[in-house]
Amino acid sequence: MSIHHLDVGQEIAADEAFVFASLGNWTCSVCAPLSWSAEDVEAVIRHDLRQDDWKAIDKSELGMGAPTPNPCRQDSRRQHWLMLRGL
Repeated sequence: MSIHHLDVGQEIAADEAFVFASLGNWTCSVCAPLSWSAEDVEAVIRHDLRQDDWKAIDKSELGMGAPTPNPCRQDSRRQHWLMLRGL
């Protein structure tokens, strides 16, 4: 398992995840296979970004919209996770 930052037009393997949005160094959104748990996403992003304080959160609990993870609109085999750093 690994997390990628994609370039425009870059392909991603079905069993990998990628960061598709980020804001500074404290939040990002990750598209990952449905088989990945929150713990999987956290472990991989912590390893790949070399920072131990990333946490998958449910943004609805913060009043920020629909619950996460939520379905990927591009691929029904994937879902989107909201990650926050420093929780």
